[in-house]
Order: sequence, then structure tokens, then C-alpha cells
Amino acid sequence: MIRGALRPVSLALGFFLAACNASQPAPQPKAQATDATSAFEALQAGDYQRAAELYRHALAAEPGSVALHYGLAVAVSYLRLKDETAREFRWVLELAPPGSEEAGVARTWLVNAGLLPLPSTRSPAVAGQLGNQEATLEGHAVFSEDGKTPKPMRRLQLFLVGQPGSPAKDERHNLRTDEDGRFRFPKVLAGSYKLTNRVAGQPIWRLRVELTPGERKQLELTSDNSVATRDDFPETR
Repeated sequence: MIRGALRPVSLALGFFLAACNASQPAPQPKAQATDATSAFEALQAGDYQRAAELYRHALAAEPGSVALHYGLAVAVSYLRLKDETAREFRWVLELAPPGSEEAGVARTWLVNAGLLPLPSTRSPAVAGQLGNQEATLEGHAVFSEDGKTPKPMRRLQLFLVGQPGSPAKDERHNLRTDEDGRFRFPKVLAGSYKLTNRVAGQPIWRLRVELTPGERKQLELTSDNSVATRDDFPETR
């Protein structure tokens, strides 16, 4: 008799819980976070095709994410998909914080691609005043893999990014080394910079460079100051 009485109570409780669950939003799937994380890992590994696909999928769930648009822009830039790269970097430039590294890289890429006019924020008078505050950074990039003879890093892209709290905080410069691995950043505003060869993923070098007015600094990029032995801007995730 007791068992028979319990059954309707159990059924009623089951219906009550089901009704409560039906009125609550379903848990959000975790695929979005997984896609974003996997995309970043693929970008670090240099698998740009997979990274691009994952970033596109993640953006379908979170279309307003600056980080995802930026990651996709970087990935497709390596795939030489110029139209998509331009579209993503334009989005980043418009919506990322103005002083952020993402906005700076986006602006630099668009300017170098001829899709954005070179900023001319310095009047001739200001430019003349800043002439005494400029410096030059030049050097040679060579690298040895697996203990082999060091070789010049030909056509390697380098980024020189001004750091917060420095007179150069708004400065962004990039170039490619020549066929001998040599590079030269002429007439850059003196201050504190990050020099790296990648804006996303694992770089070979990530160094802090201090430039003083009128200085012509020589910097050799080698295995001795690569991130394996020296990383001035360690990043954790």
C-alpha cells in the first residue's frame, strides 16, 4: 500500500521537475570556447588553414569579439586572402581600443596594403621638433635550428611596437628583412618598443628595445636572444 502511494508522488515530482527544467534556458554549448582555443593553438602551430576555419566558426557564435576577428585576420593574411584580411582588419581597426596593439597592427597592414592613407598627424613644425627625438634601429637576423649552421632569415617580417607609458606608445612599424636577413627601422620616435617577428602565435624573438634620441642602435637577432633563452614579454594563457 505504501509503495502504491509513493508512485503517484514520484510521478508528480517528476512532472514538476520537468516543468521547472522546461522553463529554464538550456546550458550553452561549450563549442564556442573550444573553437576559439583550438583556433589560437592552430595559429601558434602555423596551421593557418585550420586556424581560419576555426575562427570563422567561433565568430558565428560570437560575431562581436575583437580577439576572434583579429585572429582570423592574422590567419588569412598568411593564406594571402587579401580581401578577407582587409575586411577583418578594417573591422578590428574600427572596433578595437584605439591604443591597442590589435588596432595598431590592423592600421599598419592596411596602410602597407595601400588600403588606408598613411597618417599625416604631424605638422611640419611638429615634425621638425620631433626630428631631434628620433632614432634608428638596424641589425641582422640569423637563426640556427637543431644546432645547424645559422642562416640569414630572408624576407622575415618584423614588428616594432611602442610600449605603454613610453613617448613611443602610439608608434607601430613593420618591415621585412632583405635577402641577407638585414633590417633597418629609420627615423622612429625614441622610446620603449617591443620587437618581434609575429603578432600572434609563437615568435622566434620577443625583445624589449630602448631607443634614445639621436641613437643608431645595432641589434643582432640570433639564437642567443630568441624566446628559447630570452623572452622580454612572456605571455600566459
